[in-house]
Amino acid sequence: MRHSSKALLFSFLLATSVAFGQNGWHVVSSPTTEDLHDIHADVSAREWVLGDNGTLLMSTDNGETWSVSSSGTTADLRSMHTPSSGNYWICGSGGMVLVSTNSGSSWENRSPPTAENLRWIFSRSSGEAYVVGENGTIFKSTNTGIDWTGQTSGTTEHLNAGIGPTSGTSDIALVAGENGVIAKTTDGGTTWWPVAGGTAEDLLSVINGPAGWHYLSGMGGLLLISTDAGDSWAPLVSPTTRDLHSLSTSGQNSNWSGACGANGVLIKTTDAGSSWFQQASPTLENLYGMSMPSNAIHIAVGANGTIIRTTDGGGGAVAVKDEPALPLVFYLRQNYPNPFNPKTEIGYHLPAGQAGISDYGLVLIEIYDVLGQRVAELVNEKQSAGTHEVTWDATGQPSGVYFYRLLTADFVQTRKLVLLR
Repeated sequence: MRHSSKALLFSFLLATSVAFGQNGWHVVSSPTTEDLHDIHADVSAREWVLGDNGTLLMSTDNGETWSVSSSGTTADLRSMHTPSSGNYWICGSGGMVLVSTNSGSSWENRSPPTAENLRWIFSRSSGEAYVVGENGTIFKSTNTGIDWTGQTSGTTEHLNAGIGPTSGTSDIALVAGENGVIAKTTDGGTTWWPVAGGTAEDLLSVINGPAGWHYLSGMGGLLLISTDAGDSWAPLVSPTTRDLHSLSTSGQNSNWSGACGANGVLIKTTDAGSSWFQQASPTLENLYGMSMPSNAIHIAVGANGTIIRTTDGGGGAVAVKDEPALPLVFYLRQNYPNPFNPKTEIGYHLPAGQAGISDYGLVLIEIYDVLGQRVAELVNEKQSAGTHEVTWDATGQPSGVYFYRLLTADFVQTRKLVLLR
């Protein structure tokens, strides 16, 4: 009997050491290898994760373990919102919108009349919702997605994120996207107007901070803050130059916020954005979504089914040499400044590749006019994986719209720039 008691005591100590002995961020077991794009805590203290090919996961223990739920679709799922009722919303590729009126037990296709890829959805418990996506797409529903009305966003840029309407401010909403685009409405989307953010970088995430405050994050470690409900924005000092894909605010204290992004980067503020610090990360995978149910419990998700978690706030600041971690994806940055005269900088990422490939056969950066005629060749050579930058001096070229293209054997991307004399 005494031996049995000792065995039970040893088993208990072993179990508790496994459960509570992990300090800081750590990787938890994931039931999928699909890319995961968003994580959201619902009003029942459950966590939901969604990703490519209709992936939908749920946790009832603050992200320690995960089970697979059925979404009923193979669309790539990008964003989820669960207001204070049983109405849950998901959006994704090909114009997909899924709605659950029973707290996620089952899902119904209630898509708006569009084939554009949708990237963000936000809603109220009344059944009102906005969904935003590529090419400036904005749709609004006032009856839980049964009917949708298209809205004029004033832009054709891809919209990546939005916020609102919150309780008591149902006519106010904010959206943000590529090339630094920010737009706001105070009349329920009847009219949207542009807001100056002071950047041409792609904006990837927007959240509420302390009362009336908002944060924006984007490419290159960009952090912006607004203290006037999104009417004006100011830059914050960021502890990283890696792309920040997702922001989250603690459900316990709105002065605490965090962000995650490229190559597993994790940053945090505990003083309402006055200062941000980088935390030790257990992964180099790109992280696309973050949730902070409390000051202690934070969860982030990302590429290849990655899920990481902390139960102690993730620890303090660490001395991390922040660059140059090799990019994991191809990417052509928006030129800066834009519009410009006569010089502008063009940045681009060449990833290491699955086998750790460090250089490419040929990399081209070319400039074309609106007639499709090449007017400049900026790069034509082998280059190593990493982050690169090149300058275009447009002296002698007329004012107007031009296009610049990144071309390799594996990738091509084109963006627009404006020469304004």
